[in-house]
Order: sequence, then structure tokens, then C-alpha cells
Amino acid sequence: MMANEQLLQLIDNCIVLCQNEKDSGYSGEATEEQIEHYILPELYELREKVICNNLPYDRYLLAFGYAFRVWEWHTESTSRLFLALQSLHNVYKNSNRII
Repeated sequence: MMANEQLLQLIDNCIVLCQNEKDSGYSGEATEEQIEHYILPELYELREKVICNNLPYDRYLLAFGYAFRVWEWHTESTSRLFLALQSLHNVYKNSNRII
């Protein structure tokens, strides 16, 4: 699978998980503010960059950094959204070597 296709799949999976959180009334670890103001906007922006093949050389998914360092989401009993953001971050960060 090409790196761009893999990134798009991971992004779309994160978007679906965010939608699931919204639909459940934010019953998971993420808050409405985190999803609506940080995670989703970054995912949509990243999706557009992948589609346009306009990715920066230095890559870091801010939403993952916030979840891990600022919002202090649990890293021992992680949520599906945290794991999805972590996977996306790792592929995105390292994709400059394969795109």
C-alpha cells in the first residue's frame, strides 16, 4: 500500500472514532473541546495535505502530543482514539522517508 493511502486510511479511522465520541456524548476520554477544536481540525487539514501531496518535511501530529503530554490521557488503559492517533502520528512522522 502506498504511504499516502495508508495515511488517508489512518486519518479516516481517527475521524470515525471522533464521530463515535460525538455520537456517544463524549463518553470516552476526549472532551468536546479537544475533539472539536484540536483533533478534528488537524485531521481535516492533514487529510487535505495528503490528498494534495503537500506534506511538510518535519512532521508531528499535534493532537497526539496534546493527548499524551497536555491532556494526560491514560497511557496504560488507552482508548481506541488514543491508539489511532498514536498509529497515525507514527506513520505520519516517519512517512517523509517513504513518500
